Amino acid sequence: MKLSSVFVQGLLLSGIMASPIADSKNSNDTVAVEGGSPGTKLCFDANKSVFCYGNNYEKCVSKLNASIRPGHGIPENAYNYCKFWCSKVKNIDDCRTNKKKFDYHPDFACGKANYC
Repeated sequence: MKLSSVFVQGLLLSGIMASPIADSKNSNDTVAVEGGSPGTKLCFDANKSVFCYGNNYEKCVSKLNASIRPGHGIPENAYNYCKFWCSKVKNIDDCRTNKKKFDYHPDFACGKANYC
């Protein structure tokens, strides 16, 4: 495994651990990684998710890029991450469509999340 792959995985995992997705008491964007808990849901318009840094795709990618070591560029997963979280997700179809469309594979299943 390349060092850059290990670094990117660590970066993304640390982002997940520090993000509201790991905290079911946070905003209405939360979803429990292991099947959900009462009250957690995915319900946001485009560029409104707390995971869409700067509330737009370009700012989101820039923020993730700032977290990468100089000369290593933005990992492909950062593009996918920002495309998913900066898109509208209000129901299971939005979630599934966006995961497939943006080739994004977070640690939660759309079928186990709650929606608006």
